[in-house]
Amino acid sequence: MEREWDDKFDNLIRGVLKGVPVDAGIAPHLDLAAQGVDSMAIVELIVRIEETYEVVFPDEAIGPQSFATPAALWKTIGHLTSPGVRGESR
Repeated sequence: MEREWDDKFDNLIRGVLKGVPVDAGIAPHLDLAAQGVDSMAIVELIVRIEETYEVVFPDEAIGPQSFATPAALWKTIGHLTSPGVRGESR
């Protein structure tokens, strides 16, 4: 399975998905909530994404739709890392 995202993102997602074998692919439309990604895991993801990609999640980007699947989250990161969008300055 070819990934839609980079290695950094893959590692971030694997960090909150417990029990996913290292050699197993992560489906882009995997239901993260059904895999046990709860609000605490989402907060952890936000912090790690902000540090990794040097962005700030605006309030409107923090919602269930952004964290529903790896593909949805990757799309949100893509928007945040677009030139001129990067969220609030750090």
